[in-house]
Amino acid sequence: MHTDFERDGILRVAGAVAPDTVRDLREHFWQAVERRFAIREDAPDTWLADATPLGGDARGRRLSGMNPVMQGLREAGALEASQRALQGAVDRALGPTRWQPKGLWYSLLSFPTGTQRWAVPRRSWHADEPAVAGDALPWTVFVFVFLRAVPHRGGGTVVVTGSHRCAEHMARREGRVDSALVRVFADDNEGLVDPDEARVISPVDVMGRLSQESPWFRELGGHEGEREREGDGDGDGDGERVGRYMRTGGVHEGVPVRVVELTGAPGDVVVMDPRCVHSVSANVAGVPRQVLRLDFRRVPA
Repeated sequence: MHTDFERDGILRVAGAVAPDTVRDLREHFWQAVERRFAIREDAPDTWLADATPLGGDARGRRLSGMNPVMQGLREAGALEASQRALQGAVDRALGPTRWQPKGLWYSLLSFPTGTQRWAVPRRSWHADEPAVAGDALPWTVFVFVFLRAVPHRGGGTVVVTGSHRCAEHMARREGRVDSALVRVFADDNEGLVDPDEARVISPVDVMGRLSQESPWFRELGGHEGEREREGDGDGDGDGERVGRYMRTGGVHEGVPVRVVELTGAPGDVVVMDPRCVHSVSANVAGVPRQVLRLDFRRVPA
């Protein structure tokens, strides 16, 4: 297991997917998007025709109904080379034969919506998987691949590094047996946990409990106590939050935490622990965010 992934909950693998593979995948992807939605990558006037607003304060738009597009690409074999590359990246980062792809690909294609300034989000912070007392590893990992460059302010997912460790500490301290919750995730945890014995923290409770325990997390979510002030001379909206959460970071129960954007170049891969607190962010880069995601589940030892 890569020590950076254990510590931060994310791991970047530069150039994991070959340029030819990325180019072919992007071409097939946009052909499918154009057929289904009449949206073209090189025609900004078509971008928002069928896109719906993202939740929270992301101020971006994402296409709904993309699952059939991704399923069609999978059935046509357009995702096979990329999946092999992602499997290799995961094996190198987390250990060979320990993780298997779940098979369902997700599109995280999103579009800019105007000239608003980028800021650290105040809403929609959440985790996606329970934390289990005594288990340092997640049941699954999210693996993102960049089809085009996603720059700063380009709508990349924002993640609190180290927050998966905070959640596991919380499970050790406050976790309870919740067999119903564990069984909701049965496709992910088969053979990894006994639902009638494991002490867990629900992902829907993580951010709320962290906010109760820590002013840093409480104010990250835009709650009371934080002064709102825009600009610190670097051109970022709400520069005080950028400085506090992305540059300085914080510490909770001895765990360093910091907000990072998932940015990258074409072919780069990011592996993420879904127990990490994360949110969507505004795309103010003027170009669509072109990212796909494939989830991998942990194989019982």
